[in-house]
Amino acid sequence: MAYGLWLTALLFLGAGCAKGGISKDVAARLKPVQLEWWGVNETEEEVQPLIDAYRKTNSNVAITYRRFRFDEYERMLLNALAEGDFKGPDIFAIPSSWTRKYRSKLLPAPRTITMPFKEMRGTVKKELYAELRTTRMPAPQELSNTFLDVVAEDAVLSTERVEGEQTELAVFGMPLSVDTLVLYANRGLLNAAGIPEPAKTWSELQAHVPRLTRLDAEGKIVQAGAAIGTSGNVQRAFDLLSLLMMQNGAVMSGPDGEARFHQIPAGLERQSSPGLDALLYYTDYASTGRATYTWSAAMPDSLEAFLQGRVAYFFGYGYHLPIITARAPRINLSVTGIPHIAAAVDAATGTVVGSDVIEGGQPVAINYANVWLEVVSERTKVPNEAWDFIRTATTNVPTVRAFLAESMRPTALRALVGEQAQDPTLKVFASQLLTARTWYRGRNPEAAEQAFADLMGDALRGVADLNRALQLTAEKVNQTL
Repeated sequence: MAYGLWLTALLFLGAGCAKGGISKDVAARLKPVQLEWWGVNETEEEVQPLIDAYRKTNSNVAITYRRFRFDEYERMLLNALAEGDFKGPDIFAIPSSWTRKYRSKLLPAPRTITMPFKEMRGTVKKELYAELRTTRMPAPQELSNTFLDVVAEDAVLSTERVEGEQTELAVFGMPLSVDTLVLYANRGLLNAAGIPEPAKTWSELQAHVPRLTRLDAEGKIVQAGAAIGTSGNVQRAFDLLSLLMMQNGAVMSGPDGEARFHQIPAGLERQSSPGLDALLYYTDYASTGRATYTWSAAMPDSLEAFLQGRVAYFFGYGYHLPIITARAPRINLSVTGIPHIAAAVDAATGTVVGSDVIEGGQPVAINYANVWLEVVSERTKVPNEAWDFIRTATTNVPTVRAFLAESMRPTALRALVGEQAQDPTLKVFASQLLTARTWYRGRNPEAAEQAFADLMGDALRGVADLNRALQLTAEKVNQTL
C-alpha cells in the first residue's frame, strides 16, 4: 500500500476490553460511519470498485456517491457547504484550478491517520479482535514521488499558518486520474481529402485544414477542417491557447505566480513574444481572408460539430471519448496525441530552433493536463475516515488499477503509466502524462478564462496593438492571484 507506513499498533486485550478483545475506545471507533461523496466525472458504476475495496477492511464505513452535472455542480456544492446544519458532502471532487478558490472550505490532510483494524483470531474458538493503527499520510514534499508532477502544483498549498520562518504546506487533495488534451479526427473526412494520417505537428495541421474546409457560394463554412480559433464555441479554448503558448516557449507565470506570457523570455532572441505568436496562430483559423480560415463564431459548439460530422479535427480530453463513441458510433474515429511544433535545425549552427521548448539544445514536448482532486470538507464530522478513504482510493495500486479498468481513464499514479502505455485505448493519453502541465495558480479561474476569451476576441476584431492587449490580459490574470 502506497505510503502505508505503520507507525504504531496498539492491541487492546485483557482487562477493560469488550467482548473478543476489543477495548471500549476501539469499539467506539467501530460504530457505523456514513460518508457522503460528490463528483461530476465518474459514474456510480465506475466508483463502485473503490467503495467495495475500502469496505472490505472498513465494513463500518458506508459510502454514498452522488453524481452531478457540471453546470449545476458548483451551485449545489456551495449551497451544501454553507448550510447551518451541515448535511453536505464529506468528500467532493473539484478541478485542480479551484483549490485556491476553495481553500478556506477544505480540510488539509493530517500528518497521520488512526483507524481501527479488526480480524478474527483463535484456532478453536474464533473471536473478533481489533486494534488502532496509525498510518502516515504523504508529506507535501513526497507527493510527486507517487503522483505525476502536475498533481502537486495544485494539490499542495500553503495552510497560511507559519511555522518558524516558513509557511506550512499541506496536501489539500489527491486525484483519481489525470487527463490530457488529445486530437480527435474524423478519419472518413481525412480519407476523402487524401490525408492518410492525422496531423502530428501544428504546421501539418495548417497544411491539412485548407484541404478539409468547404465553403458555400456565400463564403459560409459548410465543413470545417478544425475546431480552433474562437473562444465561445471551442471547448476548453483556454487550455488549447495556453498549450500553444507553452509549446512555443512562453513562460506562463514566474516563481511569484505572476503571469508572464506576454513577455519575451530572457535569453530568447526574437522580435515578438512567443505568447503573441501563439495567439496569432490560434486566431488565424477563424480569420476570414487567411489561407487557414476554417472556423467562426457562427459554427456550433466544437464537440457538437464533430459529432455531426461537420469538422474533421476536434481538440478534446479523454472524457470526451465515451461521449463521441456513444453519440456518434458511425464516425471512423482516430485518437492521436496533441500536435507539437515541428523542430527545425539551423544548417549553419546545428542548433534546434522553432521547437517546443529548448533545453540543452533538444526539443521538449509539452502536453496539457486536466486534473480533478478529491478533497475533504472542513466541516466534515469524520475527517479520519474521509481522508483514509481518499488515501486508499488514490494511492493503493490494486484498488486504483480496478477503478481505471472500469472507468477507462488515464492514471495519476507514476506506477501505472507503463501499464497504460500498453493499453490500445489509453496509450495515447499515457504517452503524454509525464510531460503534462497546467499553469494558472489564481483564485478566480473563471476570470482568467474570460480574460483569455477577451484576448481572442481582440485578435479577431483586428485590434491594432495586440502587444498591449496581451499585457492587459496578463494584468487581468494577475488581479486574480
